[in-house]
Amino acid sequence: MSPRIPVSSGSFSENESVWLSAIEVFSSMPPQLTLRKMRCIASTLVLSLILQGSCMLMQKRVEPSYPTNVSGWQAYVRQGVKFRGSFVLKKNETTSDGNIQIKLTDVSPPDSMAEPGSHNSRPRAHLQFTRVADQNVICEGTYAEDEGRTLAADCGDTIESLGIIGIGIRAINLKEKWVFFELTGYGIHEK
Repeated sequence: MSPRIPVSSGSFSENESVWLSAIEVFSSMPPQLTLRKMRCIASTLVLSLILQGSCMLMQKRVEPSYPTNVSGWQAYVRQGVKFRGSFVLKKNETTSDGNIQIKLTDVSPPDSMAEPGSHNSRPRAHLQFTRVADQNVICEGTYAEDEGRTLAADCGDTIESLGIIGIGIRAINLKEKWVFFELTGYGIHEK
């Protein structure tokens, strides 16, 4: 056991007395207990710093406003690209043109640990495409906010035979659980 250091508060300032008292407490403890406590304190400090750092890295997301330019199943052309329409779906809502039905099954927040700019670093919408005639699910896919791509990889040729070629996710509101998206393609009679 270490020798005790006497503390005389008469000749020290208040801060010095506190430090000397702490030294006296730690010096009177068995070495194994002191080492164990020090490891615990160090581990707690490291964990605290990690948590504070990860919270600082997470930026507060500003949710998008509900769009005002939603056409539904009205075809239009923009910059030479043919669109089947633009849509807003809330979770579990569907839209249909009589041939295909699209359902928003879920929205996912960005993965805070994902590499910036990656698919998982952005909010994602999970959509299901169903052929209306037989209620057969053609495909399901997960699409990130600000992503545009063809649907052939997820859905094969079946979706194109229904006049839809691609999808563009314009906005996802995680709080209200909706997605704003556009479909590229052509009318079935335009093939």
